[in-house]
Parts: sequence; structure tokens; C-alpha cells
Amino acid sequence: MSIFTKLEYMQGWTQAEKQIVALILEDPANAVELTSRQLAQKANTSLSTIYRVCEKLEIGGYADLRFQIMQELPNKRQTISDYDAPFGEQSTDYEVIQTLANLEKDTIDETVSFMDLNTLRLIVNRMEIAQDINLYTSTKHRNLALNFKQNMAQLRKRVHVLTEVYDQELAALQTREETMSIVITYAGRIREVKPVLRYLRKHGHVVVLISSLWDNTFKKYCDYHLVIASQESTASERIGRFSSNVSITFILDVLYSLYFKRNFQENMKTRTEGAPLGLLLKVEEENGE
Repeated sequence: MSIFTKLEYMQGWTQAEKQIVALILEDPANAVELTSRQLAQKANTSLSTIYRVCEKLEIGGYADLRFQIMQELPNKRQTISDYDAPFGEQSTDYEVIQTLANLEKDTIDETVSFMDLNTLRLIVNRMEIAQDINLYTSTKHRNLALNFKQNMAQLRKRVHVLTEVYDQELAALQTREETMSIVITYAGRIREVKPVLRYLRKHGHVVVLISSLWDNTFKKYCDYHLVIASQESTASERIGRFSSNVSITFILDVLYSLYFKRNFQENMKTRTEGAPLGLLLKVEEENGE
């Protein structure tokens, strides 16, 4: 995870530590030019506060902090000022296109920065074992989930997309040891799924949570957490869910691709020959019809 991601999203900062973090994020290029004493003075705080910030970031000290900032600074882009309304009434058509292109690139970069390879490998291990995957989400993410379902279906892995409360509760009750559950929620807003998650946790079923970094609603009920790019607000005053949709799609594509890669040749053959119509024709041929 990048140093800027840690600074921006890490929770538990004291008020004094927030002043240090805010100064760095506001102008990182200027911050790295300051000594620790100068930074502390500019933030109206103490040297010990800087040391505590470094300790929480799990880095050796202020010198290491400056080094990491300098290393990542060339790749830090500030192209999107408002992810909820990335363009305005006066924006030209070209500006809208370029803004959305930059938003998607930034979103994917942020999503990748949150990913942990070991966590992804463990999830894919579970996907290989699972006979069924139950994917719980809301209707607003249904199409994204259905695309994942279609990809996995062509590898003959069953994915059940569950958006209605009754279907979710019924699926939870029917969950077996060989079933894997995935929950998609940007900000923990699908409250109806909480009793489902509590039931799955109580009975020791594997659950993967896909949500924003600052959503703590469901984390304690899940075995693995994959983080959605978290620049959007939870307010309804948005032009669209551009960033979160891109991030969720990318996460699901990564899971599918890593699963595909595990048995590449076999999956390539299955995907090529195993389309639904192809399977039906094959059955007819075998039956001499």
C-alpha cells in the first residue's frame, strides 16, 4: 500500500497527528523539503507527534517517511478534484471524456494499491475448492455481479447473484461447507445482509467482503477484505458511481483472472468449447440427435 494511501485513509489519528498528515497531503513536495523540526513547527505540534505518525505508519522514522514520499511523488496524480461530480455544466465534451478517462485510471491505481497478493491467493484457493459461490449485493451492483457470474459460468463454476432479501436469507440457510460467499457493498448500506453474515460467521462459512476502506460495518463477520477505491462519498448528490463501479469491476476481473490462470490450459479449453450453446450441441451429438 502506498504511503499516500496510508496517510489519507488510516484511522485513529489524534488531532495533533492529523495536522501533520494534512500538511503532508496538502503539499507533499514542500513537506519533504522540511526537517522534522520545521514540519512540527509548521503544524504547531511537537517532534514526538511526528515520531508517533511514523510509528503508526510502521516505518523507521522521519527520514524513511521523506524517502517514501519522494519515491512515490512522481506517480501521484491530482487530476480529479471531485469524484462525486467530476464534470460540470460548463465542461466541454472533450473535457468530460478526458476526465472520465483519468478517473478510471486513478481508480484502478488506487484499487491496486489496496490489494494484498497473499489475501488474493487465499481467496482464489477457496474459489477452487468451492462448488458454489453466493454473491450477495444490492440491485445497483447487480449488473457488475452478473458479468462475474457469466465469466465464471464459462469455466463451469456456479455463481449465484443474490440481491433480494428473501433470496439472500434462503441462500444463507442452504449454505454448505463447499459454498463460498462474497458480499459487495460500498459503504455497508445493505443492512439486511447483516443477519445473513452473522449466521454465516456463526456456522464457520467462508466470507469475502468487497467494500470501501472506511466501512467497518461488516468487517468483523468476514474472513477476507478486498478494498474498493474510496474517493466517493456516500451521499446521494452524485452524477454517477463512476469510481466505485470501475473499482468493483476491476476487483472481480482480478479474481476471475487469477482463478483462470491457476489452470490456464484447461480453462482456455473449457471457455472455448464450453459455451452454453456448444454444450447443448455436444449433448445432442452424443445422443445422435
